[in-house]
Order: sequence, then C-alpha cells, then structure tokens
Amino acid sequence: MRVYGGGVTGRLLAPDILSNPRLERRVRRKLQLRHDKIAGKIGEDGYYRVGRHEWKVPLGIRLCMKRPLVYVQTSNRYPWYVTWRNKDGKRKRKLFATPLGGIHFIATKAQYVDSGSSLVSRQVGYDIPTELVNKIPRPWKWCPYCMTARRYKRDSLERTFMATRKEWSDEKGRYVWKERKLAVLVCPRCLMTNRDRRMRRSNQPWEVRHIKRGVRRVRRKS
Repeated sequence: MRVYGGGVTGRLLAPDILSNPRLERRVRRKLQLRHDKIAGKIGEDGYYRVGRHEWKVPLGIRLCMKRPLVYVQTSNRYPWYVTWRNKDGKRKRKLFATPLGGIHFIATKAQYVDSGSSLVSRQVGYDIPTELVNKIPRPWKWCPYCMTARRYKRDSLERTFMATRKEWSDEKGRYVWKERKLAVLVCPRCLMTNRDRRMRRSNQPWEVRHIKRGVRRVRRKS
C-alpha cells in the first residue's frame, strides 16, 4: 500500500488514506508502533551498535524518542534529518523517515566525517525532559529540535526582539516575569533561534513548589 504521495512534494499521507478515517487511524497506529520499537535498538549504556560501528546517542534524544509521535510527524514522510559538515566545511543535510534511520547514518557514515553530526526533529520541538531540568550548565542551553544541549551564538545581524523572561526579585523573594529586549541567539546545528517559545520555556529557571497534603486549589503566582 502506498502510504505517502500527497501534497505538492509528494511527502504527505496519500489522499486515499486521508479520505478513509478508519484506514488513516490504522496507518498512524502502525507508524507509532514502528516508532515505539526504536528505543529497543539502543543499548542500556546509550550506544547504538551495528557491526564494527557504534555511536553514543545523546541522553536528550533517547528521552525524546520515548515520547509518542504527534499528528504532523506521522503526516510527513521525513520528519527527521541529520546535519553534518563535509570535509570542505559546507553543511550537509539528509532526510529520514525515522530517528533510527538518522542514528544509523551517523553511526556508520556521518560521524567519520564530522564528529559533531546531529539528529534533528524537523516539525516538532521538544521541551526539556524533566530528567534534565536544572542540570544543563551555562553557557549551554537546551535545543528543542536537536534534542540536546547546545552553545547558542549571537545572530550575525545582531537582531533583537521583545519577550518575557523569568528573573529573580530580591524584593519579592522569588522569580517574576519581566518583559525584556533579548538578543537573537542561534543554534549552530539546526539554526533554530531563541524566538521559539519552547526554547525559552525550557531554559527558564525552574522552581519546585511544595503543596500541603489535602490542598485542592493552589493560587497562581502573579
């Protein structure tokens, strides 16, 4: 059965599948089952091994791969890609249907050309997993599309934008939200910027609130 072939580029779900709700649900469920099996291909030590090749899959990627696919990821034939720099310094990109395909490509080929080869999510940015909250040291920041920590760089055009940021207030003794002019920061691998809300949300200071037992309603902090 031809699963993809719709849209302008032919990379979306085929029209005959989208016109049949029962068939569409079955196809999406099959794609999800295929995705669920990927985690078992990576060893407990975090290495993906095939033949004489091995690659240490970043913890962030391993954690994000355990999350279920969303609608747009099953609608697109190639929701992932690998980026690396060739020997001439030019950045290359190759599309993949599954994250395992990208990991296999890095382990067997790309890492020997560029040790910094990266797997990137094309459609969906992932919030920082709870296991990594407050554990990424400065100046590294969580990248929702690379699914790992990156050292963001200032935009070459030195652009700025307005956004709310969490800052500590000595007067109130807690974090408060303030609107600030921020410099545009760019991920050196996927080129995503801090204009993305997931990126800013994932790299804000995280707090732990202790709620007494029996309390059902908690007042929201202003």
